[in-house]
Amino acid sequence: MSKRCHSLHPVVQVTTLTANGIRHRIRTNVQISSPSISLQDDDNDDDQSPQQRKNERNKSISSPLIMLLHGWPDSSFGWRHQLSLLSTLKIPVCAPDLRGFGGTSVGSSHDLRMDDYAVDVVANDVVDIAHTLGFETMVIVGHDFGAYLAWHLALLYPSNVVGVMALSIPYMGHVPVDQPPLAALQRRFGPCLPRSSSLNDASEITTDTPTRLDQIKARFHYILHHNLPHAHEKYNVNVREALYRIYAYQPGVECEDDDGQLVQDDRMFVPPFYSDDVDDNLQQQPTTTLTGAMLDGRSAPALWQRIPRPKTLPSWLSHAYLDIMVQDVQDWQIQQPCYFLIGDKDTLVINNHGGSLSLIQQRMRQHVVNLKKYIVVPMAGHWLPLECAGLVNQELLHFLRELTCYNLTEPSAATNNEDGDLDRLNRTRRLHMTSYQSKL
Repeated sequence: MSKRCHSLHPVVQVTTLTANGIRHRIRTNVQISSPSISLQDDDNDDDQSPQQRKNERNKSISSPLIMLLHGWPDSSFGWRHQLSLLSTLKIPVCAPDLRGFGGTSVGSSHDLRMDDYAVDVVANDVVDIAHTLGFETMVIVGHDFGAYLAWHLALLYPSNVVGVMALSIPYMGHVPVDQPPLAALQRRFGPCLPRSSSLNDASEITTDTPTRLDQIKARFHYILHHNLPHAHEKYNVNVREALYRIYAYQPGVECEDDDGQLVQDDRMFVPPFYSDDVDDNLQQQPTTTLTGAMLDGRSAPALWQRIPRPKTLPSWLSHAYLDIMVQDVQDWQIQQPCYFLIGDKDTLVINNHGGSLSLIQQRMRQHVVNLKKYIVVPMAGHWLPLECAGLVNQELLHFLRELTCYNLTEPSAATNNEDGDLDRLNRTRRLHMTSYQSKL
């Protein structure tokens, strides 16, 4: 049973639907079950069932669905200002309570597992919600974890996501997240990661930042290698060759003759990759060599460089399929048009993503190839959809106009923001934004 949400715009309803096997609570202005709540007038047709009329009605909405994804600890109610704006403009919009949040079920299994909350599972929830509402394409607007989810939706469902507007959480490429297994691997293979790549939990750290000698003694493990700064550069040198070896090699297959390029040393950092004057006799090395700058991924051969090259691909992998895989890896970037907003007082997020707004912008432009706007909101913290509702709404409309998927008119000032004091603060922020952006 759906119900009207009187604190939101009149055409927004709070209801539930089943998607990806669980029950989701959503806020939407898209017709679900009640003929009185829809984006368009419903012409009764006695030859059609209510479900058929609903499907036809939603198919006639040519614009993509705006999907608003909240973060932690939040729910779809955090998007009330944006729901009001978009509903006033008769733009189809849906804000779900994500899996385990608010009024949505915690998972399909009786015994909860972490796998039930993997990002690909939650992304599938979102796509299935859109399909249930009758939409194939979406514009994703996400905040906090919702932004993280939005980036992954763009990667996992490129044909379904036509644009992303992310708040607070940037996409800076697939750098593995620091987790306890890294500490366990370092205890086993030797400390090699710079302290910034280690865990924040001191109880999981066996040593402080390793010395250069520690690094030289460390043995190779591909996950540790992947966590070294600049490790991705070793793969980007020849993506096709890397995938060829990784997919094709297994013990016993016939391989090409060693051309001198195969690395057969089991250490992480192998001469002469890190120094021309270091050999196997570490105790005889000059002090400057052993105590110099920290080694990184540029100094360590990658996994594929340690794998012999098979003469042929396995029967289950054709060269055509390998080409597709190469293309997918090489294009592991956000291709869709994107806006990104972050508050300059959101210190936790900034510190967790490199420590500076300029670095976040630099990294984002490497991995979000169509980043239309990078907006730093002065005097703003983390909760942008609420704290800066008017400003977020304004930029959202700018973004939707750039996408040219919507026929938009200027909303009234009241639509932009219902709180006069907050609107005045947003105007002050806008006055500072131009000069602030020019500094980055």
